[in-house]
Amino acid sequence: MSQAQATFVKSASDASGIPPNGKPQVALFGRSNVGKSSLINALTGQKGLSRASKTPGRTRLINIFDTGAYFLIDLPGYGFAKAAKHEADAFQSLIIEYLDEAPITFALVVIDMRHGPSEQDLAMMESLRGREVPFVVVANKSDKLNRSEQTLELKKLRSQITDVDLVAVSTETKDGISELKTIISSRLHKPTA
Repeated sequence: MSQAQATFVKSASDASGIPPNGKPQVALFGRSNVGKSSLINALTGQKGLSRASKTPGRTRLINIFDTGAYFLIDLPGYGFAKAAKHEADAFQSLIIEYLDEAPITFALVVIDMRHGPSEQDLAMMESLRGREVPFVVVANKSDKLNRSEQTLELKKLRSQITDVDLVAVSTETKDGISELKTIISSRLHKPTA
């Protein structure tokens, strides 16, 4: 991926707003405060491409970024406790609509390494499995733990998540970002049966 090519395309209120040009779609799923915007910036090498907010739950639309090789699709976060019930339901509906209608090539389920997967994260993984969408679990915020804590948390995570790739990353230190890029690239170029 040429980092200089990454651009913000648009925000869409539903799956029909995603440009249908046949480019692969890599979708990001995760809780509201898990760092998806920072992860997009780290993957593209462009610090301000996706606006990271200090306030969880700011992403309310489907945000589309073009990396040149594929679209990065940032979906609203789930599990934001302060969102009104009707807003939370709307976010959930938007995610389900995207899952049902968009041709997802690959997904990143982003979790906070310090806390492990929530019930919603596990439900999202099951939903992706049921739709036969390949995905990787991205354990973000590894920099918030020391090395021994990281080792312990990764061991716990690997006992919970046994059937998919798991990569620990830090958008602050860039640890694991190169490995994640390699996983994405290999999945996008995997020959179909």
